Amino acid sequence: MRTKILNYLLKILDPISAEKMIKSLKSSPPLCLRTNTLKISPDELKTRLENIGFKLNEIELVPGAFLVLEEPVPISKTIEHFAGLFYIQSLSSMLPAIALSPQPGEYILDIASAPGSKATHIAQLMKNSGVIFANDVIPDRLKVLVHNIERLGVLNTAVTSIDGNRFGNILPEIFDRVLVDVPCSALGIISKANEVLNWWSENEVRRFSNKQKQLLTSAIKAAKPNGIIVYSTCTLTVEENELVIEDALKKFPIEIEEISFKNIDFDEGITFYNEVQLDERLKKTIRIYPFKFNSEGFFIAKIRKTDITVTRTTALNDFKILSSQKGTTDKFKLLTYKNQEIRSVLNFLSNRFGIDESVWEKFAFHIKADEIWFSSIDFINFFSNDDSTINRNLKTHLLNQIIQRLGIKLAKHVKKERWKISTSALQLLAPYVNKNVIDLENENDVKVFLNGGILKNYNGNFELGEYIAVRFSGIMLGCGLVTKAGIKSQIPRGRRTIEIEIS
Repeated sequence: MRTKILNYLLKILDPISAEKMIKSLKSSPPLCLRTNTLKISPDELKTRLENIGFKLNEIELVPGAFLVLEEPVPISKTIEHFAGLFYIQSLSSMLPAIALSPQPGEYILDIASAPGSKATHIAQLMKNSGVIFANDVIPDRLKVLVHNIERLGVLNTAVTSIDGNRFGNILPEIFDRVLVDVPCSALGIISKANEVLNWWSENEVRRFSNKQKQLLTSAIKAAKPNGIIVYSTCTLTVEENELVIEDALKKFPIEIEEISFKNIDFDEGITFYNEVQLDERLKKTIRIYPFKFNSEGFFIAKIRKTDITVTRTTALNDFKILSSQKGTTDKFKLLTYKNQEIRSVLNFLSNRFGIDESVWEKFAFHIKADEIWFSSIDFINFFSNDDSTINRNLKTHLLNQIIQRLGIKLAKHVKKERWKISTSALQLLAPYVNKNVIDLENENDVKVFLNGGILKNYNGNFELGEYIAVRFSGIMLGCGLVTKAGIKSQIPRGRRTIEIEIS
């Protein structure tokens, strides 16, 4: 396998560089993290982690990113990680979202989103406003995406699970920016994905390339005229990178834009391959080699759509096929804080936890059986606005068909007029919570609570059956239920952990 990969690399690199590349694939890139600015500032996170023994260096290229130099314990086992204060991510993997440059209030599509590293990065760059469609067609990968959305407190994201090829026809010319971080042959990340060595071949590369062209085509159609599309891979083959972009240049009204990254040693895109001259505009794409830049191998292209690509007729035809599928047409009926039914729930939560009522004004809400969910208020406009290619009623029906979940759960009805606030919501709303809170006093209690256990020494003056907020060292852990035995952890099974280590 080493020979097979080396032979390929010799097509695009000189012999010395190819050997360096092979050598670099044997070593892991440095450990980096990205501050989740939806919950904490970079300075606050740095101080917290350094106070418990971590040594960090700021990465100027990506605001809020840090290089982890020393770990007293695995950083993924800290309370800060459990609470979603940061995301562990390679530096190269952070660059596509930076290149996309999403703005607050925009409509964004992440066409192949799981596990969610880039979708959550985009969400924080947008300050949890606007609209993100995070799509992945593989159910098991979708579970990881949802977990990360909940842990980081992302409200502006709708999760979908359809073939990414379809977006260009069912939601055409709607998105301001589209990220196409495609499945690939992973030549740039072999150091952490050794299984690639078991199947990598040029035949597999060609198979990936065909799928990548389809996804990029869909992304271009889904973008508004003058919209931005960022295409990225963690591989270095020309077939999956430059040739995919060149194919799109021939078919669609697009141009490649310059990408400006400071302090990165990257190469221009390849314009001569297999004795064939490629489009000179490909020089504006960038290649990141691990032996030149101490991170994973990546390819990134930034594309601007210059004209329309989809007609209303095409969109409606594809819509009719999808809308014939069974599904509830109003499962995401979005409401504001002024709605009477929503208002009663918000009043309960405000009274219970001291949350100022003005906090609720910036969210949209929807009812899901006995639960209330909340999301970015910009979803209300997204659902209701007419678009050039598909009218409002059809779009609303379509969105209800394809969206699996929207935002995160706020609270669940338990009995009479009582509601249990969710762990994810309580962590996100932590700055506004100032009532019915307990602060844990020792590390053992933290471990018991995070594993779903009962705290036996904190009943205080709380009434039986009431829900309270539980903190430790200034970090909101989640919701607890007051019982005769003690405070019963309400952390959902999917987020419980026995691996927390406290320095």
